[in-house]
Amino acid sequence: MYRMYLGKLRIPVFPEKITMKINGNNKTVNLINGGEVNIIKPTGLTDIEFDILLPNQKYPFATYGNGDFRRAWYYLAKLEWRKQKKKPFPWIVYRTLPDGTKLFSSSIMVTLEEYTIKEDAKEGFDVVVSLKFKQYANYGVNKVKLVTNSDGTVSIKLQKARAILSDKKLRVPTTHKVGTNETLWSICKYYYGDALDYRTIWLANRDRLKLKSPEEIPVGVILEIPRRD
Repeated sequence: MYRMYLGKLRIPVFPEKITMKINGNNKTVNLINGGEVNIIKPTGLTDIEFDILLPNQKYPFATYGNGDFRRAWYYLAKLEWRKQKKKPFPWIVYRTLPDGTKLFSSSIMVTLEEYTIKEDAKEGFDVVVSLKFKQYANYGVNKVKLVTNSDGTVSIKLQKARAILSDKKLRVPTTHKVGTNETLWSICKYYYGDALDYRTIWLANRDRLKLKSPEEIPVGVILEIPRRD
């Protein structure tokens, strides 16, 4: 089973394929003797592309975040909002085997570069959207202060960089005592900022506490809260 989220928005139908291009920034320099050398530089930002199907009618293979059916216009409005907001957001993919075994997940901060809305007769009343994302990397600015010395010379003092749009890293404790009316989802949202990754807490405690299901977390038990990077 595959699940995909754009921020907190769950995509109802997982795309048939996803293309991730890992860009390089290496530079080739010509030498005087006619030879070439390759200057290795840090990896460039990753490009992500895929097409999604947005149903305008109910299908058994489509899944929705809260279980309620949403037509295509709802997702198109969310995409337009993302584009106008001009801020990065997480692109998340969860991969799980049919028996519930959790495979690796992908979580990358991205920006929505562009998208194309396609209505094709072969898709009936449904809408297909081609999406292009680019990995987002935090950056900062350095402030330079000019200081006049006693001898009349000027020196440069580099001040501490200030991060711009830096991701908020949540610090979580190692344990949590379950209180009255608390659920695994509410605990996950409190510590991680969202409830999408509740299975991280569930799998970390299931065997040790002999828990039967994520819906049944006894009051008073001590849960281990894994640190999520």
